[in-house]
Amino acid sequence: MIRLVLADTNALIAMLCFPVRSTPTLAAEVMAASLENELDLFIADVVAEELRAVVQRSFAPFEAALEPFLSQFVNITLPVPDEALLSHARAVSVDSKDVQIATAAVQSAELYGVQYLLSNDFQNFHTPAMKAFLLEHDLIPISLYGLLKLLGRRL
Repeated sequence: MIRLVLADTNALIAMLCFPVRSTPTLAAEVMAASLENELDLFIADVVAEELRAVVQRSFAPFEAALEPFLSQFVNITLPVPDEALLSHARAVSVDSKDVQIATAAVQSAELYGVQYLLSNDFQNFHTPAMKAFLLEHDLIPISLYGLLKLLGRRL
């Protein structure tokens, strides 16, 4: 079973607020794969909190659906990362707000056997420096489209 930790609030917003248009979004297809037990989607407490804040601020009509939506994921609470991990994440992260998410992803790999970090944030999570950092911790960054290719849902 493929295990992924979600690092992208935008992808989560797409899953929650815009799952189906004339054709399903990439995020909706990933969610469908999860519901069909093709993968396990983990969400760390720091990402869930960020999602709650974004929904409250910008997508208030979806607040009632948020907690049932979050219950579909493997919700994990992680310990405070040690200073060495934080320092390394700071050094490779383009966006300081993503340092906590990067460390949560690494902890998810170490504590829960998560294999992939799912994000379409190419400016931070797919840079050479961040990829090297994640790979040091046996974690592979993957995009929504890349995941669908891995699952055989795209060519």
